[in-house]
Amino acid sequence: MKKKRHLFLKIFLSLILIMVLACGGYAILGKQKTLDLTIGSVDLSSIEDGVYRGRYSGFRWSNTVDVTIADHKIINITVVKGQAVAPVTTYDALEKQILEKQDLDVDTVAGATANTKAYLKAVENALKDR
Repeated sequence: MKKKRHLFLKIFLSLILIMVLACGGYAILGKQKTLDLTIGSVDLSSIEDGVYRGRYSGFRWSNTVDVTIADHKIINITVVKGQAVAPVTTYDALEKQILEKQDLDVDTVAGATANTKAYLKAVENALKDR
């Protein structure tokens, strides 16, 4: 009986360890790739009115946005599918900066550099991949 309990405990703890490692790996995978992203500029004068969808894939930093253009200006950015753990305040701060500057050359949100770059890359992809 003691052997069975010991074996069960070993298997249970091994499964817990595997789950912890898998979750930790998911949280780390894609981060460096996302931090190394270069965000390009976008020429809004060449973009027709409409809604453009952009995506960025970087494991937990993956997201999808819709960018609305009117009169060659960004008037709205909607997060269609957000990142796994990005706070809405990060999206709001970035959208506000982009709408004010009409450019993707904005400040990163403090403590959320990877989230910022993933969001900006999705916006850039929406406007470049149209």
